[in-house]
Amino acid sequence: MEPLLSAGTILYSLTDLNTYVWEETGGLQLSFERAPLPQFLKEPLAADFSVMLSAVRRYPQKACIYTNRLGLSYIAALWEGEARRMLAVGPFLTQMPELSKLAGVQIEQNKLIVLEAFFRGLKLMGSSKIRSIASILCRISGIPQISPHFMDVRHSCPNTNGPKSPLLQEALYQPDPGHAGLIELRYKIEKQIMHAVELGDMERLKELFRESQNLFDFSERYPGRPLRAHKNGLIVFNTILRISAERGNVPPFFLHHLSEKFAVLIERLESLDMHERLVEEMCREYCSLVRQYAPAGHSALVRKAAGYLEVHLGQPFELAELARYCSVHPAHLSRQFKKETGRTPTDFLNSLRIREAKLLLRLDRRPVEEIASKLGFGDPAYFARVFKKQEGMTPSQYRNSGKV
Repeated sequence: MEPLLSAGTILYSLTDLNTYVWEETGGLQLSFERAPLPQFLKEPLAADFSVMLSAVRRYPQKACIYTNRLGLSYIAALWEGEARRMLAVGPFLTQMPELSKLAGVQIEQNKLIVLEAFFRGLKLMGSSKIRSIASILCRISGIPQISPHFMDVRHSCPNTNGPKSPLLQEALYQPDPGHAGLIELRYKIEKQIMHAVELGDMERLKELFRESQNLFDFSERYPGRPLRAHKNGLIVFNTILRISAERGNVPPFFLHHLSEKFAVLIERLESLDMHERLVEEMCREYCSLVRQYAPAGHSALVRKAAGYLEVHLGQPFELAELARYCSVHPAHLSRQFKKETGRTPTDFLNSLRIREAKLLLRLDRRPVEEIASKLGFGDPAYFARVFKKQEGMTPSQYRNSGKV
């Protein structure tokens, strides 16, 4: 138990979060508590820990970020690879929950008052800090306790109230070169991201995000409001992606439609775990635009028709109306569209609708029937058939699969 006690002490001191050691058969073996849980949450905590232990067993080299139905989050990892022992820190919050709106959770009034007070005392943390703690947690068994040597020059300097030394004065008023280096690195990575989008290179984008990690986390600008910080960052990111896709020769009407769509989704963002999904979806869709529409392989007629379908994908489709917009005969439009794209206008439109449906199913909890109607499918059963034909599963199965 001594190494575990040492690890728990280090974790508790570094994170200032409740720290627990959970053992499969023996339950809670050790705890350091900064914010003691209300008594009525201790039994559900045991169930949460059992779920976490199962998760970290499946991913023994990783940390698990777990959020329960109340919105309380924990970070957990196996202890030195043992399949029956787990270290966990938490709870903390990734957003301030509205307890009255928690789905499927009935809370008595007296407990609600206690919970609200408990939640106000918890830390609100952004993804950068969560990742940092997760990294420490996975390596905590290799961090030894040491005896530091303290040097305090305040007690050895006779003129503590006198003027600062020239060297100290110069250091305090010079720009921080480390900060300047960080800014330069951010701009360098940003240019590489823009270039990847301009080429429609999604794989390169994924590599850049893995390399940059927390480089673009500005949550400290909004203390206690990490969600607002992430939304502001996404607004800027949306603009960067739009400009990059424009450089990739994507027509303006596509860019306007996609940019507006993501502006709405950003403001609808409700939690930090949805943030990463939305970032990936934004990258994927902008890169897709570059790959699909930027090449000069399609005629002006087909590009015009495709642009109309993209912008009007939620409206009922009529080939005659599309032909009038393009100033050609419907039969000619249909033949030319099939010749250049390999698909009929209807098939092309349905592929756009299903692409949109996948995004809404991941980020929006509205009923499937409502999503189908929003995307121009008057018959939910027809929507389900088209979706299954393209994705190999029903819309409900896709939503529950956790695919990104």
